Amino acid sequence: LRKSESGLLGKDNLLSVIETGLEPLALMLSLWLVAIQFEGGISRAYLVMSVIVFFVTFPGKPRLNSHWAMMMLNVVIRWLFTATILLLTALFTSYLQEFSRLAMLAWLVLAPVAQIGAHLLLRVLAPFLIRLQGPAQRAVIVGMNEQGVALASRVTETPYSRIVFYGFFDDRDLERLD
Repeated sequence: LRKSESGLLGKDNLLSVIETGLEPLALMLSLWLVAIQFEGGISRAYLVMSVIVFFVTFPGKPRLNSHWAMMMLNVVIRWLFTATILLLTALFTSYLQEFSRLAMLAWLVLAPVAQIGAHLLLRVLAPFLIRLQGPAQRAVIVGMNEQGVALASRVTETPYSRIVFYGFFDDRDLERLD
């Protein structure tokens, strides 16, 4: 097992793959939605901007196991930082004039809403996605010591894990166990 910010995950975890692209895709799609709404279509400038946005924000931060309020706060803070970089870059390269100011203002508001909505949708779909990956993996921890108990606690408290904890294996006498 490896530990990541979203809990205990294996490399084959579908949720971690989805989380990697979730925020960049939400930003791209929200930009395209704004382009269609304000410009009547997705022009070359919006396509270039969407590719830049995707690569600036990829990989997305795993937030599945974060409290929903902390997730929302982190998304907004990261978006403010990202938007500042994008706006300054567009301003200094004169690329900002390619876009409608009203469209950019709308996107600045819509983008974090799209990201938060995508994260909330993933939380709803997560149990189904976990079941798609097949049966849960079974775990037995060798050694009922402080580290083993801590690992067992993490495994059982991770809500989006495909690991079922079965117990400990320890051949020490009961008096020697914590």
